Amino acid sequence: MLESCWNPMEPIQANLNKLSNDFQEWKSITVESVTKKKMELLARLGGIQRNLQTNRRSRFMVRLEGELQNELAHILKAEELMWFQRFRARWLVDSDRNTRYYHLKPITRRRYNKILMLRNVHGQWVEGSVVLKQMANDFYKMLFSAGGNIMSWFQTKLTFPRLSQEEIEQIRLEIEDDEVKRAVFSMSPWKALGPDGFLAGFYQKSWQTVGRSVGDFVKQAWSNPLILREVNCNDICLIPKVEHPKYIQQFRPISLCNTLYKIVSKVLTNRIKNTITKVVSPHQTGFIPGRSIHENIVVAQEMAHTMCQMQGKVGYFAIKVDLSKACDRLNWSFIHHTLMEVGYPKEWVDLVMTSVTSVRTNVKWNGERAEYFHPQCGIWQGDPISPYLFVICMDKLSHMILQGVQDGDWKPMRAGRNGPLISHLMFADDLILFAEATTTAQMNIVLRAPTSIKPI
Repeated sequence: MLESCWNPMEPIQANLNKLSNDFQEWKSITVESVTKKKMELLARLGGIQRNLQTNRRSRFMVRLEGELQNELAHILKAEELMWFQRFRARWLVDSDRNTRYYHLKPITRRRYNKILMLRNVHGQWVEGSVVLKQMANDFYKMLFSAGGNIMSWFQTKLTFPRLSQEEIEQIRLEIEDDEVKRAVFSMSPWKALGPDGFLAGFYQKSWQTVGRSVGDFVKQAWSNPLILREVNCNDICLIPKVEHPKYIQQFRPISLCNTLYKIVSKVLTNRIKNTITKVVSPHQTGFIPGRSIHENIVVAQEMAHTMCQMQGKVGYFAIKVDLSKACDRLNWSFIHHTLMEVGYPKEWVDLVMTSVTSVRTNVKWNGERAEYFHPQCGIWQGDPISPYLFVICMDKLSHMILQGVQDGDWKPMRAGRNGPLISHLMFADDLILFAEATTTAQMNIVLRAPTSIKPI
């Protein structure tokens, strides 16, 4: 089916749309008839086996029973694969049987994940799928709106380490087919679907047919970033942050992006992956290749131990800061200024900013899509490049704190008797601040908060 309808000379979006329509027809003919066919085979086998109980010498019946058993095994295998896609677990890989328990598992999960009622901003319970879906969509429209609080760019004396000319040229190189293929095959094949309905596994399994079209699209995006608008839409899937959420704020928005868009984003991410450890300061350990968030946990424990052992007139304090909805409120202008300050090539920055600003999104509520809208700020949890954009922008806060240390406005705390001076530790979107307990230091923490992160 794929080879017959795929035309490499046509745009990849046209091929995907045509293939999607063909799959819908194939589904109605084959997949939806699996259960019906299984019941028919079981009924026929039941009749044959009852006949054989009274007439065991019928060679025709014995041969027919064997043929039907083989056909039933094929149908059961097809049904097993269907349930595997719905269950998304290792039971099929581990060769467990296709039993009633595994049929009930995804059904139970769906019922557990279904949101029946929530409290609104006034604390009143709201129920009804249509009303809840609209309430959720309106909440994220407001969350992703820039409003009137567009913060200006701030520049510090401290800046990012300068990239070498070789690193810049590597990022600026024209995109090659092998680079696109590596990006595709590094993606998890069976992650949740985006709006286009095509998994990364589809591109991996059919690379011989679709690879040329995928490579051409990514190359076109490099020279003309505006074509990303055609594929840059996603569904916001809400994941509970607490066991029994009551408010819409207690959900984490995960964006399910189109796979074709994610391939472009993955290529862009791979281009800067080797520079991240150089660009982002050691204070940040979240999302950085070669670093572990546990490293800062150990340092934080050592700092707490030091504070417990302190004696003398000078006191120190530690403040844990949780930047609520930090990814969702990141200012687009701030992202652009930060990437340019790092020194990334303009071609790469332009494509990244187009991917960030051209998105259309909606809240997928209990499996149903709400109305699409255009955000005005934020980056998307689920986009391959988002973690790197976030830690690079968060590093501007490190620059501001370290500038305060250099200027003497911020007096950091020493880890142990002869340890290094520590002013702050970052854990992705959480941070801990350490400083001498003076009025000046406390006021600096409040007044010099990062203007690019707007907590709710």
